[in-house]
Amino acid sequence: MRVLVENSSWNNIGDAFYQFSLFNLLQRSFPQHQIAFLNAPVVRSFRVAPRFMRNAYHPESMQDADIYVLSGPILNGAFLRDYAPLIRSWCRRGGRYAVVSAHGDAHSQREIAEFLRSHPPLILATRDRATYELYKECPFPTYDGVCTASLVSLTCEPGEMLVDRPYVACSFYDGFEPSFSIEENDAGEVVEVSGIRDWRPSRHWRLLRHLEFRAKVYPAMCGRYEVVRPLHDLGYKFSHLNFARKNSFISYNAFVYLALYKCAKLTITNRLHAALPALSFGRPVAYVGATPRNGALDRLGLQDYQGRVVRCARDIIEREYEKLVEALRNAGMG
Repeated sequence: MRVLVENSSWNNIGDAFYQFSLFNLLQRSFPQHQIAFLNAPVVRSFRVAPRFMRNAYHPESMQDADIYVLSGPILNGAFLRDYAPLIRSWCRRGGRYAVVSAHGDAHSQREIAEFLRSHPPLILATRDRATYELYKECPFPTYDGVCTASLVSLTCEPGEMLVDRPYVACSFYDGFEPSFSIEENDAGEVVEVSGIRDWRPSRHWRLLRHLEFRAKVYPAMCGRYEVVRPLHDLGYKFSHLNFARKNSFISYNAFVYLALYKCAKLTITNRLHAALPALSFGRPVAYVGATPRNGALDRLGLQDYQGRVVRCARDIIEREYEKLVEALRNAGMG
């Protein structure tokens, strides 16, 4: 069979983590299939004025396969606009589709569920329990899965950073970075991060972020660790946003980010897709922030993780990988 896997709808570099992970998982688990990349609807990643949409090339409407695989937080108000026309076209041509590592909200659930009933997927595999609960009663296979970004240690090999000094990764959006300190035990293991538990998003952040480079001075070091600050939003065109913080890191190479999180002594963040890769590679994470996206952390069995240093056991990652592959095979991917 020919299988096309969505891999281009990157609103930020974190989207590449779960999309590459899913692509590699399918390639390794189903080597009998011809698996290739599917281009995503252009409006998912780029703001295109309506009058210029006619100039956009849409290979996704012409790519032909037996199975199409979509992923990510797409079960929202834009789903029927962005994906329903493609799904109708695929079904008319005799194709089937699956939605994996999916997240959605309740606001558009009724309309989306109605569409999915009329055009049922092979499987809807979610990344958090709340999304699964929204669709588990639908008359097609559903699976209470995980975000495939949490499986990168099994699906992606980014190599090592090979830097000559220890560092921590610190990535915050929607607000100023908190001032923090790191406590270690006698063995040199990070056991606590102070100063982040009370962090909250900043009001009017879309305006305040333009003033951050003047209003804040962030340290280059925290104790014996260099502080590296990955920026996930690649769409900024302004240096005062991309490099507002000391040791800002930005790249178009998703695997360099994965290597950075893999080799960091600690990741401090309010970004889900900074936390998940670090946890997958067995590294400690201090996560803070209240958002429905936290369901992907809950799904890994993490508890009381707000502002605390947590790790995810390797056997959990391996088990979730195997269970997802089994669910996809049982749904007809095998």
